[in-house]
Amino acid sequence: MSAERVIRPLPPSVAADELDELVTLLRYATAGCWAFALYNTVAVREAAVEALRKRLNLPVYEFTFDRGEPNPRRYLEALPSGVRDGPAVVCLYDVERAFPQALGYLDLTREWFLHRPHRLVLWVTEYGRVEVAVEAPNFWAARSGVFDLRVPERGELLAARAELAGEPPGYEN
Repeated sequence: MSAERVIRPLPPSVAADELDELVTLLRYATAGCWAFALYNTVAVREAAVEALRKRLNLPVYEFTFDRGEPNPRRYLEALPSGVRDGPAVVCLYDVERAFPQALGYLDLTREWFLHRPHRLVLWVTEYGRVEVAVEAPNFWAARSGVFDLRVPERGELLAARAELAGEPPGYEN
């Protein structure tokens, strides 16, 4: 018996129109598309990715950056040929963990990404967004959009975390 992870819907405080616009971009884009999705809680990020899976008629793959693997190109090249050459959404997580190496890989391989059939979604914090914009300016300049899926206020963030965890909202100092 395996335990399935329960992914709850996005909390109402997350801008649904931002997710709708991201879905539209990913649905109609062809080659060379990448977007940045700002988030401030992993639960909301997971709920948004699950919504993408349900709303898009495309496979969704995931790559997590770390210091041992700061290059997403290697991941994409290692996919089976049918997958590697077809349209898909690839969610890239935790780029901040692989700074500064990941920034160099992103900037130097921008042209390669432009010719891939994949739609990339880089899930970043505000810090990650700024670092990519400053330290990988060529990659940043070729972005297709930035979508804000953050929970806007502290009180709303706490309520969203509780809701996504299946707990009643409480007060936290």
